Parts: sequence; C-alpha cells; structure tokens
Amino acid sequence: MGALPDMDAEIVALEAQMDKIRALQQGMMQPLLIGRIRLI
Repeated sequence: MGALPDMDAEIVALEAQMDKIRALQQGMMQPLLIGRIRLI
C-alpha cells in the first residue's frame, strides 16, 4: 500500500494508548480529589 494507511494505524494505536493513560491518571487522581490520600 502506502504510508498513509500505516500512519492511520499508528495514530489509532497512539490514541488508544492515550486513552489508557488518561484512564490511569483519572484513577490515580480520584483518591486525591475525594481526600482519601493527602499530599503534604
């Protein structure tokens, strides 16, 4: 094929990775926001 389909696949993979990172970040932030964990 060409470079464009490969780039599209790469973009889709990166977006999926970013979604996972965002979910992980939200999961880590939740205890901080509700006050279960305190940073001093």
